[in-house]
Amino acid sequence: MINQLLGSTRLALYSLLYASLLVFCGCGGESGGLLLDRGLSLLEAGKYKESITVLERAGEKLPENASVQLNLGIAYWKTGQSDKAIPAIKMAADLAENDGEPLEFLGHIYSELEQWDQAQIAFEGAMEREGRSPELLTSAAVVKLRAEDLIKARLLLYEAINADPLYTPALYNIGLMYRDKAKNPRQAEQYLRRFLEAAKDPEREGADVPKAYIDEAQEYIQQIEEDRMREEAIRAQEAAAIKMAEVGKKQDEAKTVAVNSLLDDAMAAIGREEFVAAKKLIEKAHAAEPENPDPTWMLAVLYDQHLDYPEMAEKKYREFKKKHPEDNRSKRIMLPGEKKQTPEPVEVEELDTAKQYFEQALKYHEAAKWDEAIAYYKKTLELNAKMHNALYNMGLVYKKKGELDNSLALFKKTTVVQPELIKGWYMLAVVHKDRKEYGEAEAAAKKALDLNPSYDKAHFIIGLVYAMTDQTKLARRHYTKCIQSTKDAALAARARRHMNSLR
Repeated sequence: MINQLLGSTRLALYSLLYASLLVFCGCGGESGGLLLDRGLSLLEAGKYKESITVLERAGEKLPENASVQLNLGIAYWKTGQSDKAIPAIKMAADLAENDGEPLEFLGHIYSELEQWDQAQIAFEGAMEREGRSPELLTSAAVVKLRAEDLIKARLLLYEAINADPLYTPALYNIGLMYRDKAKNPRQAEQYLRRFLEAAKDPEREGADVPKAYIDEAQEYIQQIEEDRMREEAIRAQEAAAIKMAEVGKKQDEAKTVAVNSLLDDAMAAIGREEFVAAKKLIEKAHAAEPENPDPTWMLAVLYDQHLDYPEMAEKKYREFKKKHPEDNRSKRIMLPGEKKQTPEPVEVEELDTAKQYFEQALKYHEAAKWDEAIAYYKKTLELNAKMHNALYNMGLVYKKKGELDNSLALFKKTTVVQPELIKGWYMLAVVHKDRKEYGEAEAAAKKALDLNPSYDKAHFIIGLVYAMTDQTKLARRHYTKCIQSTKDAALAARARRHMNSLR
């Protein structure tokens, strides 16, 4: 909660007025003066009820004396009689019309009663009489803070601090305003530090600050410093973690580059039929990056297709399939004892969507039951003539059967229905090449490469086309690109063999 630091203002106010008694009352008579003197003594001693009795008698003797009314109002207030205190202090303010202190005290009473509008009126009246002192500006600002008028409160506190940069109540209250209301820790810390510095100076007015206020400010600043240190530590840890991650990433990237280089060298060795050297390179790549599936796959293919070592090939295929079940290459591995399940025929009337026909066609396709697969692909296309996967797959089936005319027609339809399908253009190029239609094959392969310039199979097929048409330089270029872009060791080896056979 925001509290205003008033120093000794409240309790000392009546003694200040007593010291200026002559200003207020002129010549009030000896009897009234003695009663006022005794009433003030009782008030200072904390004997509030006794002081009321004496000061009421003094008021009867000195009805025009502002000091009597003010101190009587204070005594009423101390005994909880605000209904009597306020009229008495108002009378003092009326009698001492050039003095702002009665109105200032009245403002404090209204503040404690949480009557903010009345408190503000009282403080403004005091400033009209006394001037805009830091004390009154701060008191008025506290009222605005309690009334949640932060803008006016801030302006009043700024004015107080401009008038006296070391006035502790203003510094303290603006610090708490930024801490609790504006939620601005940086500004709160700034002003509370200034408050603590000012509180150290015993010569400054208002520097006699209660210890509780100093402790509160110090605790807040200590908390801010601890939070700052903690945040700096976290930032340092995060920076270190990022740096370590970057180092690790660079190391991983360097390792991957090194492994890829080894595998490229291995593919080159396979192309030269230096299979033992290739095996050593692949094993070195595997040792450097055991989780990389490519070395295991290449080693399995090497044993299978080049070293004629079926036992080791099976072992490596099993290892690959176990460690990398999600890799598409695992689906192509058929180990001894494994066989594809032949799907049971499904009656046509049980199927009612193109998707269902297509799924049934796939089962026959995978089981190499070409005629059944074609029948269901046709049923699929009757329901959805633009299902490009059905067109493409049926083209593959016809090619398997050696029916190149039908295959060609289907791949052409595939590229019309789905011109972005790279494999459609590739297979169109393959069939044209098989039909010795080299110009058409070249055009289709180029379409595939337009869609994916790194498509290894398209580079290989167009390399074959150029080789068959005696365009050796172009053939060599595309075989090289195939080797550079592929991760398929077998394809790379084929490209290498074809390139080596060029004249």
